[in-house]
Amino acid sequence: MDIYWIENKQKHGPITVPDVIARIQMGELNPDTTLGWHKGCEKWMPLKDLPALADFLTEMKDKSKPVPALPQEDEIGQLLTPNEPEKPNTALPPVPVTVLTQPSLGRRMLARFTDYSLYASLFMSILYLLKVPYNEFLLFSQPSFWIPAIFIEALLLSNSGTTPGKRLMGITVRSLLDGNKPSLRYTFSRSFGVFILGMGCFIPLISIIMMCIAVHMVRKGALTLWDTRARTISLSVPGKQPSVFLCIFIIFLSIQVVSYCTAPWVPEMFEQIQHDAPEFANWLKQAFPSEF
Repeated sequence: MDIYWIENKQKHGPITVPDVIARIQMGELNPDTTLGWHKGCEKWMPLKDLPALADFLTEMKDKSKPVPALPQEDEIGQLLTPNEPEKPNTALPPVPVTVLTQPSLGRRMLARFTDYSLYASLFMSILYLLKVPYNEFLLFSQPSFWIPAIFIEALLLSNSGTTPGKRLMGITVRSLLDGNKPSLRYTFSRSFGVFILGMGCFIPLISIIMMCIAVHMVRKGALTLWDTRARTISLSVPGKQPSVFLCIFIIFLSIQVVSYCTAPWVPEMFEQIQHDAPEFANWLKQAFPSEF
């Protein structure tokens, strides 16, 4: 969603919703008196009243700054109307990178896959050491396998604002309400949102659809559905270079650990496959005769 605003009787923009929130946090824009507009609005109105910003701004802390007078109606009328062709303003004052720089899609995905790989290897290692018998609901292909990861991620984000994968990729999660680490209430909402709105509960077809939607939103520069839900934003840590190769190594190593720990369950898994899908079981026998 592109936002335009009026400052010193001049029209500025467009910028995205996260950029507007960040400028408000920095005190560059006053949500009570700065007039804004985005597609779908019939007229210019204070930023706090814009549908795209209302939910965020009603929860933001009061900055207790003097409230300047709103522009008069005749002054507003002299500006470009929302229906006229929009031209991006190339002379906007720069905003510090520490506030506005969001990580690329690739960095975010690699960070999440690293976190999930670490969780899967740790969870399967515990099951292996405890000699837990085979249970189809404990397989990493089942949604129930990933539910504990929701709570672990929420605790990590509320305590440090990051996770192992995000730390390696130079990513931190901050609250849109005050710029600090999100509270447990919001991090749990975010992690639960990722589980449903980002990963589709790890149900194959739904998962692909939800991930495509998330990719589309990130490429547009908008907040993801789970960040919107939790009032959070992912930001790049200034000066931190992503450890791409280390993340790839961790993912590779985690896959080996999960495979090793799953080995004792292979006979029971194969019996279930034979019962549910005999043709697929025969194909596995032919493709991997030494394993079965």
